[in-house]
Amino acid sequence: MRAAILREYDATPELGEFDEPAAAGDTVVADVLAAGLNPVDIRTAAGVFPLAPKPPLPSVAGWEGVARLEDGSRVYFVDPPPPH
Repeated sequence: MRAAILREYDATPELGEFDEPAAAGDTVVADVLAAGLNPVDIRTAAGVFPLAPKPPLPSVAGWEGVARLEDGSRVYFVDPPPPH
């Protein structure tokens, strides 16, 4: 999948290919239609946001967006499981 990938802390995420996620437990995989990067995401990527742990490296940058499920419905998501 194409994503904004964080490869090191305090660096700009780079557009690139990342492993596809897999569903586990009660989660599902959805096709992301739109996702944003905001100041919280940038501070988290730098490892300095006090309310979030440093993400594992490498990981996909961003915490929220809109996705489409298999049945065609659109959903809002927030805080997907690391590293996605």
